[in-house]
Amino acid sequence: EAPVLRTSLLPGMISMLADANRMSTQPLRITPRPVNLAAVAADAVGVQPPDAKERIQVRVADDVWVGGDDERLPLIFTNLISNAIKYAGPGKTCRVVARIAARQDLVAAGRKLQASGEDGQEWAVVTVEDEGPGISVEDQARLFQKFVRLSHSLVTPVRGTGLGLWICRQYVDAMGGDIWVDSRLGQGSRFSFCLPRVTTPSS
Repeated sequence: EAPVLRTSLLPGMISMLADANRMSTQPLRITPRPVNLAAVAADAVGVQPPDAKERIQVRVADDVWVGGDDERLPLIFTNLISNAIKYAGPGKTCRVVARIAARQDLVAAGRKLQASGEDGQEWAVVTVEDEGPGISVEDQARLFQKFVRLSHSLVTPVRGTGLGLWICRQYVDAMGGDIWVDSRLGQGSRFSFCLPRVTTPSS
C-alpha cells in the first residue's frame, strides 16, 4: 500500500514546492472563497497512511465555512496532520479540532488578523494537537522560518524539507489569518490557525 500512499500525497507536495518557488520572486495572492472546514479535514485525513488514520480524531462541525483557498487550505491541514503523526511517534494520537472565536478575543491574544470576514466578528480556529515530545521555546521562535529543522528532528530518523510550516504560514497570511504554536517539552504540541468565518453558501 505504500506506493498508493505516496501517490496520493505527491500532488500536494508538488503544489507546495511550486508555490515555494514562485514565492521566492513574488508574493502569493489568493482570492478567498467559501470553503467547508469539515470537508477539508476529511480530505486531509483521507491521504494519510492507513495506520495513521486510525490515530486521528477529528471534531469539526459540518456547518463551519471559512474564507479561504480551496486548493491550498487542504494542504495546510495535510501538512499539520502529517507532522503531528510523524513527529509524535508510533501509537500516538492526533486531534483536529475547530472552534469559533470572536475577533476581539483573537486580537487580544496577540493574533495578527488581516481579513475582516463578512462581519469582522466570528473566526474559525483550527487546532492540530499531538502527543509528541513538545518543542522548546527557542525552536518555537524559528518554526515558521524557511528551511528550519528543529534540533530534536536532527537526532531522529524523521526527515523533512524545512519548508512545510513556512509555506503554511504564507498560505494562512495570504488568506488573511494567522498561524501559531503552543507547546511545552514533554507535553506535546498544538498548532493552530484561524480564518474568517463566512455564511454557509446557498445551494
